[in-house]
Amino acid sequence: MTELEKIALAMGLLPDELTSSRRTTELMISRRIAIWYLHEVKGYSYTDIARLLNKERSTIVFHRHRHHDALRTWRAYSEAFRKFMKTMVNNI
Repeated sequence: MTELEKIALAMGLLPDELTSSRRTTELMISRRIAIWYLHEVKGYSYTDIARLLNKERSTIVFHRHRHHDALRTWRAYSEAFRKFMKTMVNNI
């Protein structure tokens, strides 16, 4: 199973949803969390994440830099992040 498949499964999504061009709030939150996880936990470069998610590198950098503010100020984001991390830790 690829990293993208593991992340999507933990979020209750299909891998194609993470790479799609759709911009629903749920998908944006999921992508931002995936970007943080791939960069900080798995050590992927911004360029590698951009290729994996089929996005521009600048989009990846934008979302990565907004992660901590979103955790502090956006309840839906922080709840989704906690749920994701709990799922990932339990599946290791």
